[in-house]
Amino acid sequence: MSATRPEESETDDAREGTHSPTSSVPAPARRSVAEFTGVSKKFGSVQALHEVDLRVRSGLVYGVLGPNGAGKTTLLRVVLGLVRPDAGSVTVLGHRPGQPGALAHIGALIESPAFVPHLSGRANLRVLARARGLPDDEVARVLRVMDLQDRADERFHGYSLGMGQRLGVAAALLGNPPLLILDEPTNGLDPQGVASMREFIRRLGEDGTTVLLSSHLLSEVQQICDRVVVINRGRVIADDTVTALRDHSGTTVLKVWVSPVEQAGQVLDQHASEAGVTLVEDSDDPYWRLETTPETVPELVNALVKAGIAVYEVRRERPSLEDVFFGLTRDETTDASVPPEGVQP
Repeated sequence: MSATRPEESETDDAREGTHSPTSSVPAPARRSVAEFTGVSKKFGSVQALHEVDLRVRSGLVYGVLGPNGAGKTTLLRVVLGLVRPDAGSVTVLGHRPGQPGALAHIGALIESPAFVPHLSGRANLRVLARARGLPDDEVARVLRVMDLQDRADERFHGYSLGMGQRLGVAAALLGNPPLLILDEPTNGLDPQGVASMREFIRRLGEDGTTVLLSSHLLSEVQQICDRVVVINRGRVIADDTVTALRDHSGTTVLKVWVSPVEQAGQVLDQHASEAGVTLVEDSDDPYWRLETTPETVPELVNALVKAGIAVYEVRRERPSLEDVFFGLTRDETTDASVPPEGVQP
């Protein structure tokens, strides 16, 4: 995993979104790994995907986010050829999904990994490796990468949930595929395991692997991913870099220190977004936290002063990816076919 694959040499060395916006030399375009054009899929009366247009570019780590049932897993299954769209077209590594030419270059962990319970972790991986014509050295490599070599000869039925997830990722890494699909890879991991997985996925991206990552841990996605795709009710409502989504969300997060605290909450509530106002009391100096729009900040401060409330400090924060995500998906009545400016289950 330490060497960049020859077929990806035409891509730029800089990570997505890290080049200087003032540079006069544009970064070379990254090649397309997967493309969705007008893709729709229904399961009975449920519209799992609706006219999805998406281009996955090489060498980037993508976070695929959305509420439960939004269509995230369906999207990943379409890439693998496990689900066939009702409409639209999909290409993966220049092939139709599910064709040998595509599957040979994809590693995947979708939902819970399935292994033979009475076989050891090593034996399970050997079965998979030999089916693909890979040597035992490759099994040893992925066990080492996932730090499972000390438990590799124990039977799978004795593995914890977290160990099972790590073995599932190890299986996905067999053959060092250029495209990796990971659905909730940190499920069952302890905090140290989550941190290790974060660093591992980040290194994959740095080494040129394209990663499609689905996770409910938005703070992890913010730290790991180059781009984020948000799906709501089967539609792609956001597709941009993490930085761009946070900078152009249209939301301002404020921390307000006031006295009297309780009375201020009633005033602030009138100027907050639908997310409301939260009193943060995890210190000796409690404050109010709220989401609003930049243009309402002067009006908000003026309202506090008029109400006889002492304003000690107003601090503006950059919204987190979690703030942006909830802002995008909160209003179920919003027309998801019209993405917010600068934005694209």
